[in-house]
Amino acid sequence: MKLLKILAAVVGVLVIVVAAGMAVIAANFNPDKYKPEITALVKEKTRRTLVIEGKLGLSVFPKLGVAVGKVRLSEPGSAKPFASLAEARVSLALLPLLSRRVVIDRVVVSGLNAELVRSKDGRLNIDDLTGPPVAEKGKPADKGAGEPAPAVNLDIDGVDISADSLGWRDERDGTQLRISGLKLKTGKIADATPGKLDLSARIEGVKPSVKLAIAVATGYRFDLATQAVALSGLSAKVEGDAPGVAGLLATLKGDIESDPAKGLVRLSGVELSAA
Repeated sequence: MKLLKILAAVVGVLVIVVAAGMAVIAANFNPDKYKPEITALVKEKTRRTLVIEGKLGLSVFPKLGVAVGKVRLSEPGSAKPFASLAEARVSLALLPLLSRRVVIDRVVVSGLNAELVRSKDGRLNIDDLTGPPVAEKGKPADKGAGEPAPAVNLDIDGVDISADSLGWRDERDGTQLRISGLKLKTGKIADATPGKLDLSARIEGVKPSVKLAIAVATGYRFDLATQAVALSGLSAKVEGDAPGVAGLLATLKGDIESDPAKGLVRLSGVELSAA
């Protein structure tokens, strides 16, 4: 027992020393001086121009945190703006990673603007950002690429996103839609853990012609293993003009449960009205 106590004390001291060392490094580290390297790397890998006007923030221990303000990203091979944001910050707890738990503090993104476009050949202007990495010539593909990754438990304290303007344009069929004034706020996002969601936004379109305001508030709970989802105290409202309908006012209230594994959909106290 005495030996265990000594070992525990030694481990405790080592943790304190490491934490103090990382805190000192974080306090004296200036991530802003790496802005040129970051923008050059983005240019090299994506042919996009990244402009970081705001300061970069970094914390190391006990949470790896990143914060950035006023960022702009161009279209590939062009100075035309693709996306921008006023602020973003997130932090990740390090110690839970040892037990394959991803614990993230509140994710905050504000002042988001983006223009999503599908060209006539069917390609999206984000394909270069979301597509699979291309293997270098002469190098074999990663043999483990097709193997399923071990399960990881995800735990996010919450998400807070506000977007000024999100546009969608399809050059094949002429569809043009824009979401503005979007506000999304959630509670904890974790398996089998209750949370609450609030969403509001305005949707306007030329083709189709639409001008709607939406608002949703609901409690939620989900099970990743069974893909079951439960919405409690749901309150949804849609108001405005839609194709073929002017002055629409529709509301939905109640509790909704879905469990694909059991082939179950349960509605409780549901009220739907439309005018």
